[in-house]
Amino acid sequence: MVGIGARGQTKSFVINRNLYNNEFNLLYLTDINVAFVNLNDFYIKMAVVCVPFIVGVGLACLNIFGHSHNLWAGFGYLIVSIAVSFFLFRWLVWNDLNFANGSAIATIGGGLGLIGILVGSNITDPAFIQVRNDLQESFLDASLNCKGDKALFDGALTSCLAASSKDALALGQELIKAKYLAPTLSLADGVYHSSDEAKADACLVNYYLVSKKCPDSFIEFNKKHPEIANPPVNNK
Repeated sequence: MVGIGARGQTKSFVINRNLYNNEFNLLYLTDINVAFVNLNDFYIKMAVVCVPFIVGVGLACLNIFGHSHNLWAGFGYLIVSIAVSFFLFRWLVWNDLNFANGSAIATIGGGLGLIGILVGSNITDPAFIQVRNDLQESFLDASLNCKGDKALFDGALTSCLAASSKDALALGQELIKAKYLAPTLSLADGVYHSSDEAKADACLVNYYLVSKKCPDSFIEFNKKHPEIANPPVNNK
């Protein structure tokens, strides 16, 4: 009887130990799964955090090294992207949902972007305004004194007069977006317009057309603006 009891206790101990080992292994695997899920979740969050910054770097390069060469706008996009990434990091990683996070950085970026808008507009460039005024005088002279396609001369004058109004309207639209768009939407708007090509100025386009048909009306203009009358070969 004693031997049977001892064997029963041994068998019960083995069963209990196996159950304990199974429970331990299950808990261990569960901890590994939880850690793996948490790690994946962290990487996903960090990827989301990095997206705005990557977008901002791309937009900064396009503005600084693209056709506009607008340093202010480029650095504005970069700083706004840092603000958005900082906000997402505080929210997703630190669970600190506070819309004030990154607001000061975004304000600085918005200010730089505002300067970039003003600097990039034709109507804030005194030299360009003078070129347009001189072209308008030459187009008017061609319309009054030159023989030939009068509709072409009149159209050139009209388009040049309207160009300043169009630039003012475009500037107003950009200023409205700068004032009311949130930082995230500003980045999205920048991406949307990143493929826009540089628009040729109507006054200059018509100058190269009309000056060939009526060169006498542009003698004075060509003297005042030789850089336009005889542009460098690589800019043609």
